[in-house]
Amino acid sequence: RMQEGPIIAKCSGPTHALNWPWFYQDGAPCHYDLNVRQLLNAIFPEKWIARCGPIAWPPRSPDLSPLDYFLWGYVKTVVYLSKPQSLDELRARIMNAIHEITQQQLENVFNELENWIERCITKDGSNFEEQI
Repeated sequence: RMQEGPIIAKCSGPTHALNWPWFYQDGAPCHYDLNVRQLLNAIFPEKWIARCGPIAWPPRSPDLSPLDYFLWGYVKTVVYLSKPQSLDELRARIMNAIHEITQQQLENVFNELENWIERCITKDGSNFEEQI
């Protein structure tokens, strides 16, 4: 079941060249299940990127994921400004960091995603980190 979290709720900004919303995921075995693919076809017809999806996920390309190039680094930076004193404090800091992400930050991330995808296409799907 897909869940709407704080980030999905904020992603209702202006339409971008990628014709928001698109859905994408990696090639993890649980994401490849026929039931998952049928659900994605129903919710995002022709607008999802994954293993055996209408748009194939470029192999070994985690750099196309905002979770990899923005969210985890941002949350880690905010959470560890000082060392959390307990597991509960760590959890609270993670939730606060995510809830404090602004609409403008998300728009910037998805604008940058377009640039990353263009770089990936230019490099024919191969590594392009040296261009960053």
